[in-house]
Amino acid sequence: MKINSALSLFFLFSLLIFTSCDENEKEIEIVREIGGIGYIYHARQCKYAWALNVGLTPVPYYDTLGYEENFLPKGESVNIDKYELYFTTLNVSLDSIKESDLYDDQRISDYNDYNRRLKSGASDSIVCPPFIAIAYLKNNYEETHDVVIEEKLKEYFSNISKTRMYFVPLDYRTTPIKNLNITASQDINGIKAGKSLNNLFVVSGYEGHHYFIITANKDLITDADKIKGISIDQYLYYHPMAPASLYMKFRDNVNVSAPVETIFNIEITTDEGNVIKCETPLVTLMPNQ
Repeated sequence: MKINSALSLFFLFSLLIFTSCDENEKEIEIVREIGGIGYIYHARQCKYAWALNVGLTPVPYYDTLGYEENFLPKGESVNIDKYELYFTTLNVSLDSIKESDLYDDQRISDYNDYNRRLKSGASDSIVCPPFIAIAYLKNNYEETHDVVIEEKLKEYFSNISKTRMYFVPLDYRTTPIKNLNITASQDINGIKAGKSLNNLFVVSGYEGHHYFIITANKDLITDADKIKGISIDQYLYYHPMAPASLYMKFRDNVNVSAPVETIFNIEITTDEGNVIKCETPLVTLMPNQ
């Protein structure tokens, strides 16, 4: 079981607290209050992507052991079995955000600092992905809503029981992808630098509230056995829309014999042939203990 860091919720609540209700009245028509959670849907194309390194930290969770996911700072060491490769997508570059996009009580310096940290690899201070960071701007760069997709999401979430009432952004992409390729700057597990590492990875998770795959045909896949622990090939077999974000981890039998200092590269190819590239900060993979 993985537990998302509470910091991401703190960031989200901070945005909500400092955004007045009156200014957000225009959002009401796209809010779905389902089972104790209000979802604010944001439709976006996939035009930009960021890749980050994630470390899994064991934490007690009731009578079992859970894992907290935390973005790693540049150059951090992590056991290979506690490592996740993460990427997230958006329809705009964060360089596009300007003062006029913000509410009066939001500061452009906060978003510039977030963008700087994301670019520099200071990702341990990044507590949420870009699509959440811009979700509550006055101009959040959302695009035309897809009624078919949103009705299916509404039906799915109406069957999930929740007890608390708060609002969360729920992003989905409208860009089908035909390929996703992972490479590294150093040899890993016998695979040369620059060669595909897809067969070494499985899909390990999604952003909170985003545990689903939307296909190019606008089908919604939510069965855990079909969307988690699957190979990259299986993921692509669904012909998915680009994910808002995706976590991937090495297969259980993958190891390194000595520390490997590397940068991971992710290349996404859309159905239209557009290629979107991103790379992680430097990370050192340590052999399993």
